[in-house]
Amino acid sequence: MHAQGLIWAHDGAMPVDSAHPHLRAAPQKPWPSFAALPSAPPCPLASPRARWAGHGLLEFVLVTALTGIVATQAWWAWQSTRGLRALELTRERLMQDLQHARWHAHALGQGLEMVALSDCGLALGGPDDWSCGWELRIQAGSGAVPLWRHVLAVPVRVQHSLRTPLQINARGELGQVGDRWVLEAPSASRVGSQVVCLNSASRLRWAEGRSCN
Repeated sequence: MHAQGLIWAHDGAMPVDSAHPHLRAAPQKPWPSFAALPSAPPCPLASPRARWAGHGLLEFVLVTALTGIVATQAWWAWQSTRGLRALELTRERLMQDLQHARWHAHALGQGLEMVALSDCGLALGGPDDWSCGWELRIQAGSGAVPLWRHVLAVPVRVQHSLRTPLQINARGELGQVGDRWVLEAPSASRVGSQVVCLNSASRLRWAEGRSCN
């Protein structure tokens, strides 16, 4: 249907087809007005009361205190685990090196001695303080030739019961019965001491505490 075939009605409401005056075109629906659209519900955060709602000072203090307590407990647990691990590693290494020294003396058929190191920068208490490490060498009468040394890389205090070097005879026998080494972890770790004891027939054992009894 062409536009020129349309004749507007006298009332101006809708066009009329000139070829078929009894037919009228479909009425045009007007566009809805924005004013007629339903309004959105009010935002709960728009009110002044909701804008300032939240946790109070008491809740903030409680959460901060609980967080501090949990962090402190976790720090002490980590320090204890770290100190205990350092203590165990030092004890195992000392016992292994003492057995290794026995084997060296027996293999060489010569007396050896194990002495404390003193060149690590720590404030040592004397020749009985093995906290820097230890060194195996041929006895001083034969020229004191170093064979090997072990430098401690963990902050563990190692105290020998004698202020003289540990003697190892040509048969591979260690020192004397009753010799001991007390191992202490750093005080911050809150870990107790351990002791390595020399029994008869050069047998080594360890125990908790500072005494071999």
